[in-house]
Amino acid sequence: MSPPEYFPYRLPARPLDGPAGSGDLPSSVPTVGGVIYRPNVPRVMQPARRTDVVGKGTTDTPRSFCRLDAVPSPASGYWGVPPDGLCLSVFLLVSPEGRPDEVLLGRVDPRADWARIGPLDPARAEAAARGWMLPATHLMYYEGPDDAARRIMDEQLGLGRRAIDRSAVFSETYPSRSRADRTKHWDLHFLQWVRAPADWVPRHPAWTELAFVDPRSVPNSGFARTHDEILELAGLRSGGT
Repeated sequence: MSPPEYFPYRLPARPLDGPAGSGDLPSSVPTVGGVIYRPNVPRVMQPARRTDVVGKGTTDTPRSFCRLDAVPSPASGYWGVPPDGLCLSVFLLVSPEGRPDEVLLGRVDPRADWARIGPLDPARAEAAARGWMLPATHLMYYEGPDDAARRIMDEQLGLGRRAIDRSAVFSETYPSRSRADRTKHWDLHFLQWVRAPADWVPRHPAWTELAFVDPRSVPNSGFARTHDEILELAGLRSGGT
């Protein structure tokens, strides 16, 4: 069985039609299945049977759907996991009351149990300690994004169960960094916005440093795990290269 088609586009927080190399989805790209959400602005991109310009009929493009199974059987309506995997991640955007341009960023302490709360293996935790990152985690099996956000509040911040103000979902694909064939890796980012109490002091043993930071004051190179790109999706641009 051939792997499904993966579309090489990112979804930044800016208009979709852009110049080549900008990372924007040009209008010439065929519509792609799935629902793409931006903060408070849902976008639905629906595939359809395409009719050619001279009216010679329709063309059906083979499709693989996200009805996944460990033993794929498209004939039975189940497809396999993408060759380079699929990551479902939750990012918590915590801002202090009255300062919406600031967001909570931290430097991980690699001695903490990040393999359990992140998850980050020791090598990734050591690398992440060199830059700022958002409180974040992958989803656990059968866990919902809201539950994962509350787990971050408990396990990474000691913030208690704060209400989630709003959420957004972004889909991103890019060439694999580990496979020689450079097949696409697929990320689904669940962004969750939370307001911290005015008197809350950010401090937790999972981090060597936690602070409310205006991300525009930090160069892209100052972030770990490309979290500057997550902030860009959220509309909080970093300070550039």
